[in-house]
Amino acid sequence: METIYNQLIANKEAIKNLQKGKEISFKASAEMLESTNITGLGLPSINPQNMGYIPYKGDSSGSILQYFPRIKVSSPTLVITNEVLGEGAPTAVAEGTDKPLVDFDDVVSTPTMTKYAESITISEEMLDDIDFMNEQVRTVLMRKLNNKVADQFIKSIKNATPTHTSANLTAGTTGTLVKDILPAVSADMANLGGYNLNMWLLNQPDYAKLFVEAGQNYLWYAMNNPLILNSDEVTAGNIVGVDSSMFPIYVYKELDIKIGRVGANFTNNMVTIRCESRLAWDLTGNCLNAIYNDTITGTLAAIL
Repeated sequence: METIYNQLIANKEAIKNLQKGKEISFKASAEMLESTNITGLGLPSINPQNMGYIPYKGDSSGSILQYFPRIKVSSPTLVITNEVLGEGAPTAVAEGTDKPLVDFDDVVSTPTMTKYAESITISEEMLDDIDFMNEQVRTVLMRKLNNKVADQFIKSIKNATPTHTSANLTAGTTGTLVKDILPAVSADMANLGGYNLNMWLLNQPDYAKLFVEAGQNYLWYAMNNPLILNSDEVTAGNIVGVDSSMFPIYVYKELDIKIGRVGANFTNNMVTIRCESRLAWDLTGNCLNAIYNDTITGTLAAIL
């Protein structure tokens, strides 16, 4: 309003002309420019639009972890029971004759919960002044811990023994390429124990090689939809197939983030943020029958 008033005062002669029915023109205002109309040392701080941050992605093992079942448990001590094939077998019998006896055994294991943890110390002012910092700290801690758990889990599967190898395969499928391994080994594993190898892990060069090979058996891939993933934990030249349903992760404490003070944090205006999780997996017993792990060359030689 004040600006309009000043304009009217500056043009009072024009207003008189307006009353007499004559044309008028107001004084033109100058163009507003940031470089000339806004001054002072605080200029760079006026209304900045913070676009947040661009995060790193999780590693390949971290993404693989999502395909395995997670089971929430209420105790840090677990008892895992595996059925062992016993003796005896059913058969056809005549009325009034003895029925054959069968039995089975159970083997019990007690996997130990492992705590995975990390922490970060950061100033309160940094958390207060940077609007995305709380989210970034939480995201980074969770990503790094998840990656570590995934690396250890995949490594445990790869190193598990004894598992099925090329010695358990049936010859005669005439496979000569990496892509020929999956149909042949899947059929043998289903016959050996009824397991469905729905996940296959290869090192990056072998993973790439599989998908550049020409062939006619891609109908099997379309019908069975196997999950084929790149994993640095698998040794180059090897192939690992698993039935992921046989490898649950038992979670006693979900990935959790807490904030507190330690040492001189209070006087230094710092806080410590901790991220941890407690979980376990069991790589004994029946699940070992749901792993195929051998070299690609040895596998191809076995199925020729």
